[in-house]
Amino acid sequence: MFERVYARRVQVRETNLKQLVQGEKQFRVPLWQRQYTWRLADHRLLWRDIMEQYMRAADVAGPGQPGHFLGSIVLSPVPSAASGVASYLIVDGQQRLTTLMLILSAIRDAAAKTDERAVERYDELYLINKFQQGEAQFRLVPTQADRPSFFACVTRGAGAGGQDPIGQAYRFFRSHVELLDPLGEPLDLGRLTAVVGMTSTGCGRPARTPSHGSPCGPPPRRTAPPPGARPARRPSRRRGAGGGSRPG
Repeated sequence: MFERVYARRVQVRETNLKQLVQGEKQFRVPLWQRQYTWRLADHRLLWRDIMEQYMRAADVAGPGQPGHFLGSIVLSPVPSAASGVASYLIVDGQQRLTTLMLILSAIRDAAAKTDERAVERYDELYLINKFQQGEAQFRLVPTQADRPSFFACVTRGAGAGGQDPIGQAYRFFRSHVELLDPLGEPLDLGRLTAVVGMTSTGCGRPARTPSHGSPCGPPPRRTAPPPGARPARRPSRRRGAGGGSRPG
């Protein structure tokens, strides 16, 4: 009953990753959420989709370029800390958002080999709240057990790319951004970044949340999820709950 009532009270609109994370924000995975669970099959499927959009983007310039729809991310605003960073709990979609952040970290590190300003640029645009300290500096804070591995990837620490699922995901995407594209050409990391940034998602928020308190922007005219969307479910009830073709 809780799942059905909650789903009906979520307002959803489409946005993209870049619009979602830009600015001083922090997205926190609640402690009751499961750890990062995506595996090699999930990474391969997402990379295939990204490569399809990458090749299409070569023929489509400007803001109208296509974006891969990755599923819905449901957020709930929480009171801001003393740092002033806008903070949101990820009710649904933490697996997808974590994966996209790891991809951006991998692209950044590949770009840094030839661009000395790449680390600063990617960090400020997507990964880090530049003027914050401690955990407040991270745009995404995973569940407790995943934090050391994820923070190592974002900060380029010695523990980046370990044997845990987050480390495995980083290593997968880090190796793949060095590969050739389907035409046998080196990947254009700028175009690849634009494709990842344009990844579209249904951004949801509780219906009574003021629009200025959510990164999802102004509310849509209806409060039901888009046609065909699956009801929101508690992750603890069913592995992989969270909508879309992959685990949340």
